[in-house]
This record gives sequence, structure tokens and C-alpha cells, in this order.
Amino acid sequence: MKIEKFDSGILQKISKIIGKMFTGSEIPKILKEANINNISQHSTKWRIIEECLIEKQSQDNCANNILNFVKIALSPTHNIDNLNYDNNILEINEILSFKGLEIKSGSFSF
Repeated sequence: MKIEKFDSGILQKISKIIGKMFTGSEIPKILKEANINNISQHSTKWRIIEECLIEKQSQDNCANNILNFVKIALSPTHNIDNLNYDNNILEINEILSFKGLEIKSGSFSF
């Protein structure tokens, strides 16, 4: 199922939430795991993510790989020591709700 492209505001919010969850050295690993090229020259974590997500969505002409990145970033294995994990999921779900999407136990519902 092809997911309609996200607007820039949604991509920015997702990038900011995920950016605060990880270190600068972890972000390129998660991007790579999601098969998203790290093309950014920025030093700010959320801006790196945002630029990479914008580029990937532009290439794919859909948001499917953006959701895959979110799913990977929010997987429990990447968040073992994250005390704000549940809150981060709530924040992401608030944003995804504008597109009729929600994260539930590592998958998305429509």
C-alpha cells in the first residue's frame, strides 16, 4: 500500500522527536538500517534526519520508507535505555494521526 507523501511540517516534527532520542553517532546507523542515504552536511541531529527524509520521500514519491525509518527508530531494541520511550511514541502518534496513521507494537495501523 502506497502511503501519501508527508508535508514538510510532519517530517520536521518526526525529525525533531527522533533526533532527541539518539546520539549523533547512532542516527547514521539507523538511517543506514532503513536504507536511507545520509546525504546531510548539517551538524544538528534533527536537521540531518529531516534532510535525509525529505530526499528519500522525494525519490520514492511516497512516505512508505519514512514510516519504515520511524518503525526502526522506535523499535524496542533501539530504545532499551530510553526512559522517555512511551512518551516518544505518543508524540509520534500525535503527528501521524494527521494522516490517519498510528504506531501499535512496532507496526502501523491505518
